[in-house]
Order: sequence, then structure tokens, then C-alpha cells
Amino acid sequence: MDLENGDWPIFGWTADVRMALFSCLDAGRSAVLGTIVALEGGAPQPIGTQMIFDGTKATGYFSGGCIEADVGNHAQRVFADGKPRKLIYGKGSPRIDLRLTCGGSLTIFLERIDPSDDAVKLLLEGYEQRRVVRWSSNGFERSALIQGAREKVEPIEGASYSKIFLPRWRLAVAGDGPIALALIALAGQCGLEAILLRNSYAASPMPIAEGRCISGDASASLKELVPDRWTAIIAASHDDEQDDAVTRMALASNAFYVGVLGSSCRATSRKQRLEALGLSADECTRVVSPVGLSNCGRSAWEVAVSVIAQILQVRSSVIAAIA
Repeated sequence: MDLENGDWPIFGWTADVRMALFSCLDAGRSAVLGTIVALEGGAPQPIGTQMIFDGTKATGYFSGGCIEADVGNHAQRVFADGKPRKLIYGKGSPRIDLRLTCGGSLTIFLERIDPSDDAVKLLLEGYEQRRVVRWSSNGFERSALIQGAREKVEPIEGASYSKIFLPRWRLAVAGDGPIALALIALAGQCGLEAILLRNSYAASPMPIAEGRCISGDASASLKELVPDRWTAIIAASHDDEQDDAVTRMALASNAFYVGVLGSSCRATSRKQRLEALGLSADECTRVVSPVGLSNCGRSAWEVAVSVIAQILQVRSSVIAAIA
């Protein structure tokens, strides 16, 4: 497969390939889904990592560039005959001309998915509702079980693999300063759904393609978002009254991360204000302030990098607890 984006593999920036799958099928075109189903030794990506091939371009990546072109060629054959294929690379592979620099081995399962696939429709429903979905496939049939759904769908017997899809992780930032904007831009580039909550109304659109802006009362907007355990929230207005209101709303939710932008010397007075408003000491300990990893710099981008890195660290511990 001669991928149009092969020379500049920015397709490897995308970790969650669901939107690429939905977009392809919504356009009435089939897609080939590749999934890492087995690993031995070291590997750049874990089991469950996926790629989408839509016939002209790829989304996602499996290695450091060692095998993607070959997987794309096999994906073209799956497009043609609809037969799933299992590819082994590295140790134990018949492909002696393709070696993994990490020294391990990985197995990739390729399957064609057509626009009429009912499992993808359920996967999209779970994605839009921010629900956990268990996906399984034998290469010809697929099932998607939405956690907590009233109607149960029986899993595929003899499934070649199963995978848990979590809701898309998101970051809501209340504020409109340079650091707030840098947080939104960087969060979007890292694959998070990035939402700016801005009290005032702007005369022009937000100049950040990776995020979206909701104008109006920030705490009210946050409440309407219904923050869940897949949501991180940062109060970044530098206005104590607004930041306190957003923080109170955040602490009333299941958000996995609640932070306030500001210096450490302001954290004590903030805690006192929150406790005076009725929050318990335990609730206040959930607040990360100052936010971000230490000694990373003070420019807007440097602060944003430190904060997003911290959020991703916390996210990893949440995922580990689920597993």
C-alpha cells in the first residue's frame, strides 16, 4: 500500500484510532483495522494498540517504523479479499528481512470492517456517551458491549482478541490567559479532548484547532459537561473567586485530576477559603496546587508541558488501577 503520508509519518501521532475508523465508515468506505494481539520481549507499543488503513493513508503506529509499510501491504490484501490475517514480526517470524530493533516479537491481527458493521455502531454509541466498551472480534464478526447498557450483546465465540475501549480522556481548563491556551493546545496534541471554559465572550474564534471553547460562566459550563472519572480539570483564571468556584464544582465530581494554577504560597489561603465554604480537609487534599512538575520553566509552553506531563502520569495510575 502506497500511503500518501508515508514520507512524513505524522499518522503515528494518533494513539486512539476510533475517530479515523468512524470517519472512514461514515464516508461509506471500508477500513482495515490492525491490532497488536500478542507480544514477547520489549516493544514500543502495548497489546491492544491499533492502526487504521483506509486504502490511501494510515492512522496510528506499531513500531519505530520497522514494519508499518509491510503491514500496510498486507492490509491491501485484506481489503481485496476480506480475509483476516495474523502477522508475526521479530522472533519466530517468517519475515527474515524485517527485524524489530527491540529484539522482541509482536503479532498483529488485520481485519476488514465494512460501513454496515453493527459493532462499530455500538462502539460509536459508547464513544459519544463516554461509556466503557468491551470489543471482541474473530476477524469476520465483531461485538461491542457497552458497560451498563440495558441491552446486552453476546460476545463473539472464539474471538481472536478482546479489547477495552475507555472513554476519551479530556481536560477542561477555566481561564483565558496564555498558559490556559497553551494547555489546551498541548492537551489536544496529546490526544485529550481539550475544552477551554472562558467567562468572557471573544470577538473572534479560538485560534487553536486542537480544542474548543465554551463561553459564559465557567463553573456553570463545567457542571454542564458532567465531569467524570476520565476528566481532568484545571482552574487557571488567576481570579480567586472564579478559581474557587470552578474548584468546588470539580471536587463535587469524579474528575481524576483537579488542579489550580498558581504559586505554592497561595495554596494555603485557597485551602482555608475552600474549607470555609464547607469542603472537608480530605476533599481539599485532592487539589493539586501548584500544578505541574517542578523545575520545568515558567514560560506558557514550559508550564503547559509540565502540567500535561503530570496529568498523564496520574492518568497512568488510574489505568493501572482499572487493569
